[in-house]
Parts: sequence; structure tokens; C-alpha cells
Amino acid sequence: MNIVLEKFPVLDAAHFICAEPRWMGTVLRGLYLLAGLGMAYLATFVPAIPIAASLLLWIVSGLAILAAMRPARATIYYASDALGIYFPERKWSGISGFAGPQTWLLVPWSNISSISVQVLLDESGNTKGVTFCLRASDEDQRLYFARTAMLKHEHLPPVGDRASILVGFPSAFKSPYDIAALLRSFQSRSSEKTTSPDDDFVLLSRQ
Repeated sequence: MNIVLEKFPVLDAAHFICAEPRWMGTVLRGLYLLAGLGMAYLATFVPAIPIAASLLLWIVSGLAILAAMRPARATIYYASDALGIYFPERKWSGISGFAGPQTWLLVPWSNISSISVQVLLDESGNTKGVTFCLRASDEDQRLYFARTAMLKHEHLPPVGDRASILVGFPSAFKSPYDIAALLRSFQSRSSEKTTSPDDDFVLLSRQ
């Protein structure tokens, strides 16, 4: 069965974290700051601007600068090691983005199957990502996979003796084929008591 953890898991020495690069958060903060300062400049120095428009610019400018002041957080899609894959619960906090993971769901390798690379259909377009089938209760799906690319297939391969859902994740600027191979390797080693990292694991685990 799946296990709920109250904080970020303690991962094995050999692990992989699928996350946005840290520099993306810094770039996003910079864009918010530039946008806020630009709108503040327009509201202050553009002549004959209507009062309502000026007030709106100041409000939006303040929100953008406030978002820029927040610490940059790299979005973690999931983490994995010899035990299985860990998925974060995320709560949306408005213009500033995700408030951060609240709990983590450990899905053991026995509840995961059909790791592959497929085309994901999302708001950013058609991109290749890693997909896999997993067992999850309705509550797990609501808390941990509501904003995940859940691919709609009429006939999904079962995991064990239960039905499964098919989920997909972007590859976070790494080769999705390398990630899929790494996850399969973790799964094949899941019955071992210890796992030792090799060069490929260390390379892929760097953030």
C-alpha cells in the first residue's frame, strides 16, 4: 500500500529528484521585478494617464514586486530511490505560486508499472515526458495528482490485481529516456537491501 509522509523523505544515497532547475526560480523572480518596476514607471511618469488606469498599474506593480521578493523555490515533481517514488502534495497560493509540499506520498515499486516515455499534452504544448502506471486511491489522486498530466487511456495495464492510473511528468531539462532507464533500474534493485550509486546516478541526481 502507499504511505503518506509528513515531511520530505530521507532518500538513499542513490536517488533521483525530478525538479525544475533552481535558476528558473531566479529568472522568474527577475521577470516579476522588471514587470513591477516597469508598471510603476508607467503609472508615475506617463502623462495624462487616467486615474483608474494609474491605480490599477500600481496595484499590479505591487503584486509583481511582492512575488519577486518571495524566495525562489524549485518545483519538485517527484523523487525516487530503491523504495519507490515520492510525490508531493501541493497547494496553490495565488499569484505567488505553490505554497510548497505539505505531505509526500510514497508509492512503492510494487505499485508502479509500465515506465515509458510518451508525449504529454499540457498547457505548454506537446512535450515528451516520463509516464508510468500506478495504484492510487481516489483520495491519493485528489491530493497528489490533481495537477498532474493524467493521460486518458481506456485500457490501462493493471498493477498487481488492481486498476491503475497513468500519469506523466516533464523531464526537467534532462533526457526522458535516461530518466525512464534510471527509474527502471531503481525498480529492478528494489528487492536489494542496499543500493550503491554509480556515475550515472550521481550525474542525474545533481540539481
